[in-house]
Amino acid sequence: MADNDAIKILSEYVRLGFAIIPIKSGEKKALVKWECYQEKPATLEQVLEWYELFPNCNWAVITGNVSDVIVVDCDNPTALQVAEEYEITSGASVKTPHGYHYYFLHPHDNKLRKTISGHVSKGTYWPQVKGLDLRYEGGYALIPPSKGYEWEIELEDLSDELIKYPDWAGATYEDEVQPELIQQKNPATVINKFSDLDLTNTAIEGAGKNSNETEKKFKEIAEQYPDGKIARGGSGIHDATYHFLAEELLLVGIGPELEAAGHRFMETYFSEPLKDGRFETSLKTVRDKERTNHPERFDANNNYTYHLKTKGVTPIPPIQATPIQAKPKRNILRSDDAAEFAEGKDIACWQSPWLPKASIIQVHGYSGHGKSLFLQHALHHAATGLHFGPFNHEDKPNVLYLDFENGRTTWGRRVEQMKSSFGNPKDNLGYWTPWLNDEYINLREPEGVNKLLEFLNEYNPDVLVIDTVRSAFAGIKENSSEEWSSLNQLAINIRNAGCTVILVHHSNKPDKDGAMGREAGSTNQLTALETQIKVTQVMEDADAAKAKAAIFAGDLSTNPFHYMRQQMPIDSVLQMVMEVAFGKCREWTDLHDLKQYVGIAVRPDGRSYICHSDGPKERLKKLIDKRTPRDLILGKMGRPLQTLEQWAKEMKLGLPKN
Repeated sequence: MADNDAIKILSEYVRLGFAIIPIKSGEKKALVKWECYQEKPATLEQVLEWYELFPNCNWAVITGNVSDVIVVDCDNPTALQVAEEYEITSGASVKTPHGYHYYFLHPHDNKLRKTISGHVSKGTYWPQVKGLDLRYEGGYALIPPSKGYEWEIELEDLSDELIKYPDWAGATYEDEVQPELIQQKNPATVINKFSDLDLTNTAIEGAGKNSNETEKKFKEIAEQYPDGKIARGGSGIHDATYHFLAEELLLVGIGPELEAAGHRFMETYFSEPLKDGRFETSLKTVRDKERTNHPERFDANNNYTYHLKTKGVTPIPPIQATPIQAKPKRNILRSDDAAEFAEGKDIACWQSPWLPKASIIQVHGYSGHGKSLFLQHALHHAATGLHFGPFNHEDKPNVLYLDFENGRTTWGRRVEQMKSSFGNPKDNLGYWTPWLNDEYINLREPEGVNKLLEFLNEYNPDVLVIDTVRSAFAGIKENSSEEWSSLNQLAINIRNAGCTVILVHHSNKPDKDGAMGREAGSTNQLTALETQIKVTQVMEDADAAKAKAAIFAGDLSTNPFHYMRQQMPIDSVLQMVMEVAFGKCREWTDLHDLKQYVGIAVRPDGRSYICHSDGPKERLKKLIDKRTPRDLILGKMGRPLQTLEQWAKEMKLGLPKN
């Protein structure tokens, strides 16, 4: 589209009162912070500035009150058929790469609606149909001149074609109220990043409607044998494996995932796998037959795509010709490319450095050592916008805490104490717990995963906590690498949607020589982790520390109880001291310390107070204040001079000379 045509279209949107924002091509992510434009549309000058700043970007209209429009999104033929049957289509429509967007005027009828996807709807105020979505408050829809989007009418006729949004005949609203502990953020301030999240086949037990019937059959047969595996004599393993592969490719495709699934099937249910190349022969036969008998299941580039449809994923379209303006595709990187990616040494965090954005974190420790206590206090501070001990606040997240273990009284007292002590995080922190509605969720099962997906879509968190793995995935075989693989995939899918996932786990007890125990279970649990933290209680009494497998404060180079008591308000009591130690950490920065110490004290009036060891910047400031020579500072800090100079500059200080 010519520049003049695109500018003309964008100018018309501004005239109509649409709130327009630029969108990253191919990712559907806003290129600007767009919260403020949910309240007031950008001016034409701002839109034109974005047009110059982001060449070849896509564009979206923010739906809801600010633009006075609602969009019904139909992404497949079934969704389109249902929309037509329910009469929620309009003449003001946009042709999209996968279907249609139908535009309506905002009804302003005070009914409770929200942006929602059909595959997670309860079927009350919105139909429960995959691919049929409602773009309302807190949402946006791509719009021409975005690539692949075209108006079905002349743009100048849009005002005449827009009609008020009509509810479908079965719409009701009273059943959509959420549990009171999970507080809703204002829908006008967020976009649901989980609306397209697919968690199909991530449950450990079963795979819902997309399960393999052959596997179900032979699982039942194997359970009849003493060791849970079918003896080879007369077992029918060849036919069983062939039929398993023929079914499984519909779920995982014909690539290496199919081969891995076949080996897992044989090893799980049979005493011996196929030998002498028989498995490889069956695998090749299944792949060849699929290609010969079902060419329609392959795309124009000869890539198998049918399994993506079983998961509700839109197959990737054929590769288009590269625009002249685009950078040439790179298949490898060379040393000269490094500078392009080296910018920005620090990682984006909610609470620095332990809580990176869009990452997978494990917090583990012995029972009763304070891992949940640490986590709840840290996240309460993050959601309230506060520093937490040696960890600095960087951005305020929306936290959903799935608490599978704490009882009513424990939860109530702790949360009330944190609120009175550190402020109210309000909508930025929500809890779910089984006793809330007498509803237990097992994330090993497809039903539990579906319920989790409902929570993600309804609450739209930036940080999801699962406390603990053992309780949330009831019956998990912790030594099974296969079960950890499914759990990892669940966490990866949620992380890839832009959410930080925190898995709370327990540690093995120390061995007979007193060596501290590591996280319990298969080492496969570490595969997907980007940050691992161990929380261990520190005690002043040596005998009590030994009995509880805690750390004896006297064994530490600096006793944290000494400096923490100096930090406490008068007449306060130090309730608990914890060592927070990093294990695995993929992105180690100068802000990381191997160990930090956090204490929770209680004031005379019952409010809590956080005591802590110094973070790197605090230590630097104290050394500068003491006029410590530069060489000595370098030795004590263990950080590059350039980093220390930058930190000193941020604190408006200068490094002393030698």
